[in-house]
Amino acid sequence: MRLWSAWATLAGLLALAAACGSGPAETTVPPAAETAAPSPAEGPAAPAVTLELDDGSTFVSAEAVRPTLYVFWAEW
Repeated sequence: MRLWSAWATLAGLLALAAACGSGPAETTVPPAAETAAPSPAEGPAAPAVTLELDDGSTFVSAEAVRPTLYVFWAEW
């Protein structure tokens, strides 16, 4: 019975792949002006944060060169 189930699964996957088809591989690239995402609304700047890292160094958000993502985690 297991062998039949494996063959049925394989047949289903092949049918699914055939249904997807291999339509035209034609892709169009819109001009750069249309692909630019709108800039986010300007708001108040985040306050400067200073954190001590595990390796003993200090991170200061005001000195960060790249954007910083803050993740606040709580377990209740």
